[in-house]
Amino acid sequence: MIVAKKDKAGEVITDPKTGKPVMKRKQHTITKDKKKEVEAEVARIRGQMAVGT
Repeated sequence: MIVAKKDKAGEVITDPKTGKPVMKRKQHTITKDKKKEVEAEVARIRGQMAVGT
């Protein structure tokens, strides 16, 4: 998952040369016994991110 970097005030940091947001990658490691459990957890996380929580 790739998200824009933000400063302490919560503003998106932009590259002065291009004017585009500076991006960073968020990586989550999920360890479960079954593939379906992992898929359910990933779906839960993506749902929360879509809502903004």
